[in-house]
Amino acid sequence: MIRKMVLVFLFAFFLLPIAGANGYNPAYQMNAVFRPVPDIDGVMTESEWNDASTVTFNNTVVYLKQDGKNLYAAFNISDNTVNVGPSITAPQDWVAIGIDVENNGGWYPQPDDVFLYVFRGGHLAEAQGTTPPSTVTSGWNAVIYSTNDYWQVEYNITYTKTQINAGESKTLGIVFTSGDYAVSFQDFWPPMTQSEAGSPSNWGNLVSEENWVPEFQPLTAALMLVLATILAIRVYRRKHTSTSSRLSSNFSRRISQI
Repeated sequence: MIRKMVLVFLFAFFLLPIAGANGYNPAYQMNAVFRPVPDIDGVMTESEWNDASTVTFNNTVVYLKQDGKNLYAAFNISDNTVNVGPSITAPQDWVAIGIDVENNGGWYPQPDDVFLYVFRGGHLAEAQGTTPPSTVTSGWNAVIYSTNDYWQVEYNITYTKTQINAGESKTLGIVFTSGDYAVSFQDFWPPMTQSEAGSPSNWGNLVSEENWVPEFQPLTAALMLVLATILAIRVYRRKHTSTSSRLSSNFSRRISQI
């Protein structure tokens, strides 16, 4: 009975359909910027995440970026009521990312909607659509670090998991949540109630201005331009030297004939 109650409490935000969709998507959008790969070890450092996009809600800050192959997310949660359980069904704090892979919204989660949970005890769980969460996960990983005052989570989510193709435009539906079991509190980005969060139509949009990194990245293109310029200069100099030598030779020959 306790196990069932815990599951319902932790995962109700996507199991409860709502009476109507308020359409948060246009107002809440996040850009997955192309940046260097962070170390997914649970410990966030400024040098790893100060170049990422961020959103803040209540006591939680979420960071997000990508490298053309993976999506990286990090949660920094201020919480001094530490709740750590031995399993996902035990009372404990948690965070989660909900992804609407096809960004098709809906009154309740569809088969393309995935939910990636991380618990303060270090456990991972995954759910799809309205199926119950399972500790069997694929296509992503996460590591946590916890102290008496805060805890942090770093995610690595593969493009395969979200059906992203580098170089192609794609918008995902996205929702972030964090829960503090001690005070029975759960908060979301975009800002909404627990019942509203049960509808993917209320989630935000996740885009990439770089189209999830095209085949020729800006830095690569700039490097190729520099190399092409150097090559052109060398070719020009060789041709110029060859022409000058030929003219000089002809001039000398003519002088000798005078």
